Amino acid sequence: MKWRLDSVSQRTILWFDTTSSNQIKRKPKKTFRNPIILAREISLMMEMEELSRADLARKLGLSRARVTQILNLLGLPEVLISEIECMAITGAYTW
Repeated sequence: MKWRLDSVSQRTILWFDTTSSNQIKRKPKKTFRNPIILAREISLMMEMEELSRADLARKLGLSRARVTQILNLLGLPEVLISEIECMAITGAYTW
């Protein structure tokens, strides 16, 4: 919203500026990718293109530390990995 302030004969008048767009700008809804699926995709990309973590980080526009964090998810116990994968399929995020 934009307000205009004009002065008319020593009185201050404040009104809503209708010349600008009256539509409320809403933030886009955030979407999240399943971290296990992302980790598997990154791992596969590393193998197929024979990239180091640093090269992969540059290619994806991430930090090397972030790439390491994502890849470390694959070191979790299989029980946790399967539960996290199922959460994405069923949409059952219970936090």
